[in-house]
Formats: sequence, C-alpha cells, structure tokens
Amino acid sequence: MCSLKEAYRLFWIVKGHIAESDQTALDSYDGYFKRLWIDGSNGAPLSDYEEGFELAWKRKCSYAPMRCCSRKIVEVLPDNAFPVACAGCHKIVYGLADEDCQQIILKENIIVK
Repeated sequence: MCSLKEAYRLFWIVKGHIAESDQTALDSYDGYFKRLWIDGSNGAPLSDYEEGFELAWKRKCSYAPMRCCSRKIVEVLPDNAFPVACAGCHKIVYGLADEDCQQIILKENIIVK
C-alpha cells in the first residue's frame, strides 16, 4: 500500500494534474506504477514530468476538507508549517509540508466558549 502523496505523485507524472479524488489516485496507483516502470526503463525522462508536483500537492492539501478532531494542538509552529483555510471550524490551522496533509492548530487559536 502506498501513501496518498505517492499515489498523487504518480498520477501527476502520468496525467499532469492532481484534480481527482483520493480514491481515484489510489485506484490508479498500481497501473500507473507499472506504466512508469516500463517508460522509465525505456529512457523516458520521468523526473522532468515530476516538476511542479510539490507545489500542486501543497495547494491540494491546503484546500482539502479538514477534520477538526484529527488535528494536533501545538504551542509553537514548526518551521515546515503553512497556513490553510478550514471550511469546517473556521479557525486558523496550519498544514505541515512533506507530512502527507497533516494539520495542526495553535493552542492560542482555540477559543473555548
């Protein structure tokens, strides 16, 4: 089983975009892996096709639906944090670059009513 990010990476290399559902990316993984294995063996410049993926991935993560209950509450933001919009709780939350859409929230941003 691959990570969601890896499934989207292969989807990006083959299709040039990641505007698909998570399930579509995961379902495509095995076929795209075999396809790229053969293409790479035949000399295709696969690393060139990967260009732009990391930025697209960060954007996808920042607009992904967020589950408030799965966020870790932290005192200090790590260096790899970037702000994202929460469509659910409308609090300021942060995504973590290179951590497969993990999200955190600062303790000071939690308002107790």
